Amino acid sequence: MNFSMQRVCAWSCIGFAAIFTVGFWLFSGFLPPIRPSDNAQQIAAIYNADGDMIRVGLILSLTGCVSFPLFGGVLAAQTRRIKSASPAFAYIQIAGAAGATVVIMLALVFMLAAGFRSDALDPDVVQGLNDVAWIMFIITFPPFLAWCIALAMAIFSDTSENPVFPRWAGYFNIWIPGLFLPPVLLVFFKSGPFAWNGLVTFWVALTDFFVWMIVMFILVLKAINAEEAEAKAAASS
Repeated sequence: MNFSMQRVCAWSCIGFAAIFTVGFWLFSGFLPPIRPSDNAQQIAAIYNADGDMIRVGLILSLTGCVSFPLFGGVLAAQTRRIKSASPAFAYIQIAGAAGATVVIMLALVFMLAAGFRSDALDPDVVQGLNDVAWIMFIITFPPFLAWCIALAMAIFSDTSENPVFPRWAGYFNIWIPGLFLPPVLLVFFKSGPFAWNGLVTFWVALTDFFVWMIVMFILVLKAINAEEAEAKAAASS
């Protein structure tokens, strides 16, 4: 087992967060998000004002997405060590990580499409592409939900004396998806806390996601270290 490669996969989530944030925030300027209450002319003007910087930022964010499935892969690899857990839980995690990555990438592609000919397209078309992009970007709960629940079920299945992940991490992965659900209400609001730029729909969900990623990053590194120590002890005995 190559433990160094597992650590690279674990650290990839930090790479994803850093590259994505730099591209999406510093270059594209999409934090805070474009307001859903803006009219078509206002949205087209945003894409026209600094189109090259927006496109560079979105390309950086797309590049960051490359590393996200690696994190899903190492989490699944560690849960495969749980002998009492069904292998299906690992496969569901891989599918969830892949699905979440694809949804995020598609949302970024729609943003790129909105800005590609924003100076020539009808502003209503730009607004439509922008709407699809942000709705897709925020409402990504199905793959994340499947991923977290499968991870939780694998953790709960661990009956060994030295579990791969602490049991509280299972409850954590049940609680976290609950905060991914309120954003579905964004389709009913163009302003306020449930709009796609609102406190509940965007900022709480964003914080929730990064808290989950940091916690699981720390736990998976501990799991890798524990597996390596067990391998060394077995080799020396």
